[in-house]
Amino acid sequence: MLAGNETIADHASGFCDDVRVQPTPVDTDLYRPRGRPERKRPLVGWIGSPTAAYCIRDIAPALTRAAREAPFDLLVVGAGEEVAVEGVEVESVAWSLATEAELFSSLDVGLYPIPDNPWTRGKCGMKALQYQASGVPAVVSPVGVNERIVADGETGFFARSDADWTDALLRYLREPELRDAHARAGREAVVARWSLAALTPGFVAACEEVLA
Repeated sequence: MLAGNETIADHASGFCDDVRVQPTPVDTDLYRPRGRPERKRPLVGWIGSPTAAYCIRDIAPALTRAAREAPFDLLVVGAGEEVAVEGVEVESVAWSLATEAELFSSLDVGLYPIPDNPWTRGKCGMKALQYQASGVPAVVSPVGVNERIVADGETGFFARSDADWTDALLRYLREPELRDAHARAGREAVVARWSLAALTPGFVAACEEVLA
């Protein structure tokens, strides 16, 4: 059995003798850095689904505090309804597979807040992979595989509390050179470890072993 991360593998091992971790890959040809337009303010973004929209709402007070010191615009994709953040200009748009990759690469900073519970520990961190593949530094909750995908202080920042979210976002808003450095490092790490090219050989070998 192939499992997307260690949490799933540990659970599956109770039902199967041979469980191997096969991380979820990201297509780094599709999700890649693109040129960003000139803006008056940095664009911070969250891309998700209606069932996860509570996550971006949970950190709204932290975003408001950051905006008081360093104004930014917020793009919310896929929430299913308007998301309001006091003191922040928010654009809410519907999710579409046709536009998702372009929207990821349009951001200056990505947000990936999730609570810490058994369900979220089993997630495979796709949003973190998409941000980094797109050349977007991200602030993420260090839950489950996110702790392996993002290197805190090198390719992104971890945030555990409201103060962490505000502080990490302010660093990115105030230091464009830091954003660029983390963006480059994140892209390189994802291409090397989490891309289709990097993970396909292991998947093929596992399939060949079963077929043999």
